[in-house]
Amino acid sequence: MRILIPALLLVCLCTSSRVAEAASEPFIPPGFEDLLEPQTTQVDVYYGDQYLLSTLATFSPGEFTFMMPDEVVQRIPDLLDP
Repeated sequence: MRILIPALLLVCLCTSSRVAEAASEPFIPPGFEDLLEPQTTQVDVYYGDQYLLSTLATFSPGEFTFMMPDEVVQRIPDLLDP
């Protein structure tokens, strides 16, 4: 892993700014544009190796939000100050 990171950094530094700008924008195949919009789904929540609950969450690229975070907090064992 230590060798891979410097090599990756070298590759990134050698690319032109135009290529870097194009790479920063995600490629979205036609018909899949909605994948970048916020979506809500039921998720299973685990704490360590222990299943806590299934609850609703909204997500989009770079963001994840529990719809009922208090419900999740109440299920975490040994939490000092919920």
